[in-house]
Amino acid sequence: MPSKSASDIQDSDVIYENEEKEDIEVTKDEDLSQNDGYGPYVHPCANTKVNQTVITPQGDKVRCLIPSEGELKEELQAIGGFNRHYVAVSLEQAALDFENPLEPIASSVKPFIWSSNVSGRRRRSIDEEQDKSGDDDENHNREKRAVKEGLQTCEDKGSKTSAGYLQLCQECWWITKLPENKFPRLINEKICGKNGGTISVPSGFCGQRTDGLCIQQSFTQDLLIQTDDYEQISSPDPQYSVVYKQVWKKFAQEIRSCCQCQNVP
Repeated sequence: MPSKSASDIQDSDVIYENEEKEDIEVTKDEDLSQNDGYGPYVHPCANTKVNQTVITPQGDKVRCLIPSEGELKEELQAIGGFNRHYVAVSLEQAALDFENPLEPIASSVKPFIWSSNVSGRRRRSIDEEQDKSGDDDENHNREKRAVKEGLQTCEDKGSKTSAGYLQLCQECWWITKLPENKFPRLINEKICGKNGGTISVPSGFCGQRTDGLCIQQSFTQDLLIQTDDYEQISSPDPQYSVVYKQVWKKFAQEIRSCCQCQNVP
């Protein structure tokens, strides 16, 4: 039987096979019911949550794939967006990698070792071994923190910071969980106040004359967001007429970084 493209699959009477091989028949009123020539076209892989196969009445199999966590992480690393100090895919990873932004970050700069008695190739090998050793030491020395979603801890206005200064605004450590259509879903933030609101409104007064305002500051980080698009890829198995893979694209995610006291002129 000849292969069919997505545009050829216009019939709504399809069967979905999930990873557990439990077949679910989709009625005329569900999912692809608009593909009857009278409404907008609905992609056969629309609303795919897991890898699944769509079988048409003609017997053609359309394979719908979603990227794995590893594939998304590789894609994010390729655009420089996976910084483990600010993003994590799980609370377990956050507990290991997230630093408390209210605490000063300890310096751990490695000394540069040079020897004129080794060749360029051998020197690269030594440098790679030192890098690997340094990463292993860092991983070994890191301890898991007890973290959860939302509020972690705060430094109140007027309190003394770990560096010995007075806190002008209340700042809190907050771990935000993003919607499931974004990757990664956990971000590490320092916010004004303790309610975790995403709207950056002034939070209290500050300054010697209490004529300033505590203003939320932030930066942006490239993360990935799910789209409604699917790209056709080579079929890994001849039993599938066509294979589509869900497309994720980069977007700029705001990450709140500090609460700044700003005085009026």
